[in-house]
Amino acid sequence: SDRWGRRPVMLLGLALFAAGGVIAALVDSMPALIAGRALQGCGAIAGVAMALAADVTRPERRSIVMAVIGMGIGASFLLSMMAAVGLSGLFWLTAVFAVVGMMLVLSVPTVPPRVDAGGGVEAARAGPVWLLALSVFLLHAVMTLLFVTFPPMLVERFGLALAEHWKIYVPTMLLSVLIVFPALRRMGKTLSEHR
Repeated sequence: SDRWGRRPVMLLGLALFAAGGVIAALVDSMPALIAGRALQGCGAIAGVAMALAADVTRPERRSIVMAVIGMGIGASFLLSMMAAVGLSGLFWLTAVFAVVGMMLVLSVPTVPPRVDAGGGVEAARAGPVWLLALSVFLLHAVMTLLFVTFPPMLVERFGLALAEHWKIYVPTMLLSVLIVFPALRRMGKTLSEHR
């Protein structure tokens, strides 16, 4: 996306995600379902979306924008658990939302790609990238661990049926929003004072 621009890469990724959703919604075998999900995975654009958000926001507002994106991801996870549309309906929803996302991407102002051949500011920022990559890896590893172990634990140890898990997830999500936004606002003020 640095070379081609954020918008074309996001549009391509969302198109792949929508196509994978349609395939997964129409098939009736596990290998075909895996193929549809793999195609959806090829359309993963979270990194490009974060880069676009960083491009179009002021530095002091960036953490709030990133938090809103993260909350959107968490909210979509919760809504998908609560939606009574079945597996096929869920994949149709992902395809429809991918197309809606493409329309939203087209409404975002064009931002020129960042290419820094001279080794200036962007090259200086690339130094601690390994630390960022490691932290993101650990975050996703912990999230995956929780997604795999937490639901069965709620069922086996506490007798909470899967259909009832939203009663824990929704209040937790709302509580995190109430905690995160004031903290981010305070952090944004601190950053702007130090500039």
